[in-house]
Amino acid sequence: MRYLPILLASSALLASAPAQARLLLEIQPESTTLRMPVADEVYAAGSRPDFAQIQITDQSGRNLDFAICEVIRSGTRVVTAPLIAVPDIARVGLDHQNRMSLQFPPGALPPDHASRWVLDLRADKAHLLAVAELPPIQELRRSPNLQQWSAPIPFQQDASGIRFEAFGAQFLSLSLSSPVAIDTTPERLNTIRRIRQLQRSPHWYSPQSQAEQRYLNTREMPVFAARINGQPPDQVWQLESRQGDWDVWKPHGRVAAGTASQAIYFSAVTDPQWRLRGSAGRLELAHPAYELRLPSVPLDQRIQVHFRSRPDFGAALSCNQTEGLPEASGGEIFSVETAPAATPNGRADLRPRFLIALLVLLGLTYLLYRYRKHRQAR
Repeated sequence: MRYLPILLASSALLASAPAQARLLLEIQPESTTLRMPVADEVYAAGSRPDFAQIQITDQSGRNLDFAICEVIRSGTRVVTAPLIAVPDIARVGLDHQNRMSLQFPPGALPPDHASRWVLDLRADKAHLLAVAELPPIQELRRSPNLQQWSAPIPFQQDASGIRFEAFGAQFLSLSLSSPVAIDTTPERLNTIRRIRQLQRSPHWYSPQSQAEQRYLNTREMPVFAARINGQPPDQVWQLESRQGDWDVWKPHGRVAAGTASQAIYFSAVTDPQWRLRGSAGRLELAHPAYELRLPSVPLDQRIQVHFRSRPDFGAALSCNQTEGLPEASGGEIFSVETAPAATPNGRADLRPRFLIALLVLLGLTYLLYRYRKHRQAR
């Protein structure tokens, strides 16, 4: 028990020790508000999608409230996609022409109401963010083949439709809050529905090049697109990635000769290892692009952006709170190269050394306890 005060004191010092921080860059604002793209240095430092490791201060070390929001490409794209209304007693599959069709149990009566809709998204490769012109939806799922369906996907719904985190899918299932009447004649079951797609803005970068057209991706952001810098239009190439040497290579797409778009889009992954086949060009990857928003900034000094070793800070404001900021408000960026030796207030990061000291103290305490028990037993 005599060692308890020492352990408690060490734990308190460990808890109060600040996390390691590194000054990434400084921004000289041009107005009292700031809204500008997130600099590549912030992504490359190892930021996660929640940016919880980012701290922004003025030059005196005072924290500034900010938001970091994903950038959606300007202008929405409205496309059409086949839709089929599915009653409770029916299953949806593909017919001999590879179109969606309903499959009923033998002897089932023709249904007159549908409990869900299924959208066929195979014709369009863009990542889906929203579906417009919908009745109230109760549940959302996706599938690659109409047989395996995902867990329910979170979404938000308003008068214009539903919106959710971007993903790629072959088929989309929309469970309706209330059944809707349908025309049960076979030629009327397949209809066309307008869906609205918003696309993520990509932030392109070059991963670390290795031998034999292999690349190492050290960023924490999810990658959803790839392209080749200097790729001839008449060359065929394909892309693969994996988590490590113990993992299998997973294909992400293939670009044929003469394809109009030389970029590949796929479901977002965070794999560190990438491999090209059929191309001698340089690989470029893309993760979502974000913008930085500060509603109140000092004009007489630079803003400092810090990256911390632990997620202690992050954005204090939501994107909705900062949506009205002028898009033209920006600033000049100055890259800063500093060693990660101190936090913004100048204090050294003592957390690792206190952790080691605490573990050593616990080990010595245990050994001393065992030694005394052994002496008493003799």
